[in-house]
Amino acid sequence: MYNVKSSYGLRPLEINYTEKTPYIKLDKEHSTFLFEGNSYPDDIHACYAPVLHWVDRYLESPNAKTVLDFNLVYINSSSSQMLFLLIKKFESIYSAENEVLVRWHYHIDDEDMYEEGLGYAEKIQVPFEFVQYDD
Repeated sequence: MYNVKSSYGLRPLEINYTEKTPYIKLDKEHSTFLFEGNSYPDDIHACYAPVLHWVDRYLESPNAKTVLDFNLVYINSSSSQMLFLLIKKFESIYSAENEVLVRWHYHIDDEDMYEEGLGYAEKIQVPFEFVQYDD
C-alpha cells in the first residue's frame, strides 16, 4: 500500500511518493511541511488519512510560524478536494494570530496548476505565495 516511515502523532511523518501519490514530509521540529509530485491515488482516504490525523495533532500545539510548500505536478479532483480540506484546517491557527503561509509552486507553463492554487487562495483565509519555476 503506501510506504509510511513514521507513526501518527507529532513525530515526523514521511510518506514516499509513488507514480500516483505525492511525497509528503511533515516535521514540526524542523518546520517542514512539504507536498510534491502527483496526487491521483486509487484510495484518496487511505492516502491522506495519516496526513489529516497528523495535522489535527499539530494544530493542537502549532509552531509560531507554519509554511506549507506545495510543489505538485498533477492532482485529480478527489485530491483537490482533500487538499482544500487540509489547507483549510490551518485557518484556525492563522485566526489565532499564528503565522501561516502557503507557498504554491507551479511550472511557468502550467496554467492549470496556477489556477488551482488561486482557487484555494480565494476560498481559504490564509496567505498564499505563488512561486513560479522554470526547468
